[in-house]
Amino acid sequence: MRIKTIVLLMLILTGAVACVDKNEPAPLPQSQDPSSQDEKDTSGVLADCFITFEVSAWIDLDRNGGWDAEEPPLEGVAIRVNGSFASMLSPNPCYTDQQGLCQVSTWAPGECMAGEYSFRAEAPESYIAVTPSEMILSMAASDFRQSAQFGFAVAAD
Repeated sequence: MRIKTIVLLMLILTGAVACVDKNEPAPLPQSQDPSSQDEKDTSGVLADCFITFEVSAWIDLDRNGGWDAEEPPLEGVAIRVNGSFASMLSPNPCYTDQQGLCQVSTWAPGECMAGEYSFRAEAPESYIAVTPSEMILSMAASDFRQSAQFGFAVAAD
């Protein structure tokens, strides 16, 4: 009985290997063959909306609300984002990196629509906000990239 099983298994494996020609590519299924497909009209297909916001934070040494060339970036600022019809594709809050930047990506189903996104920056320990800690960006349906900036100063003792 054991010998019959081994012989049967060998016949099956030999037959399976013999059926495959390694020099000939496998044929595409009919639905994937580009030459057999008619061009499809995709004008009625809705695309999803992906928007990336770039948020920056810095130490505003002169406390004037503008990021001057000699002012260093501020790492570790928590940025929270809220907006209608937006799902976050990145962490919320997003924390600024060594360059004082974080990118916040959002997703909404369907075409991009006009709307508002609010950004709230949380001052790290021993810092105070010099610029408003909340910024609202109003988006037109055609805008896909926006930015927000937040300045901080070392808190007085």
